[in-house]
Amino acid sequence: MDFNLIQTFLIVAEYQSYSRAAEHLGLTQPAISASMKRLEKETNKSLFVKDGQQIKLTSVAHQLLPKFHQAFAMINDAISDQSTFRLSCNEALIHRITPTNTISICADTDLPSLLNDLRLKQIDLIISPTTIHDPSFISESIFEEPMVVICRQDHPRIAGKIEQEQFYSEKHCRFVGDEDFPVSNTEIHQPGLQERDVEMMTTSLSGMMLYVAKHDCLGVLPLSLAQKWQSALNLQVIQTPMFSEPVSYKLIFHKRDESSTSHQCLRAWARDQFATGLNA
Repeated sequence: MDFNLIQTFLIVAEYQSYSRAAEHLGLTQPAISASMKRLEKETNKSLFVKDGQQIKLTSVAHQLLPKFHQAFAMINDAISDQSTFRLSCNEALIHRITPTNTISICADTDLPSLLNDLRLKQIDLIISPTTIHDPSFISESIFEEPMVVICRQDHPRIAGKIEQEQFYSEKHCRFVGDEDFPVSNTEIHQPGLQERDVEMMTTSLSGMMLYVAKHDCLGVLPLSLAQKWQSALNLQVIQTPMFSEPVSYKLIFHKRDESSTSHQCLRAWARDQFATGLNA
């Protein structure tokens, strides 16, 4: 069977659209349609049916999909010896990962852009606390840690502990991307919790820590990042039962790479970065 037909089928199955698959592959829509008709002829199976403006996979196509993913990975491994990888990591964990000669690290951007980069093979792996619902991607939990409160060491009203009432009476510095962390979700989904009195919004967790270090306000962030900069920034790091739900980080990658030998090695390397726990 033509390798290109398998690749085209996987792209069409992902987008469930001939036009979007054509755009992705840099081909015309009639060329994509002709390829799929050829594949249906070779397999003697009906693979797609129209569903309004889109197409959807038949039950037979759903059965073939994992087999084609595996076949694609095996063929890809055989014809391409990928030796370098690009990994996108959430800022909260980037201090725990050391780049190598073959693995480069970049701080993450907005998730939709990252997922598109995964589709286009511009990056190979994402480490993020974000929950993914797109069936084109696989999400694997690799590490959990608690959320903590930080304030400057000389905060006039706080000395090593904080209760919920005081937490909400103090000024806060918040990170604009904190919807990925469980504290924000808890506030959204538990009626009765007060809103935080926010005096500063930052575009990064590091910016939040720098601001909190110089002002009488609070920040909330993952434990390992707070511990990393506690001494250098002269911060109090306070664990509290208010935040009982830990933040869970995941490896996120495209389904086409699930059976790839080189990508399996990349994922094993990423897991090893977190094998030493919170004191690393």
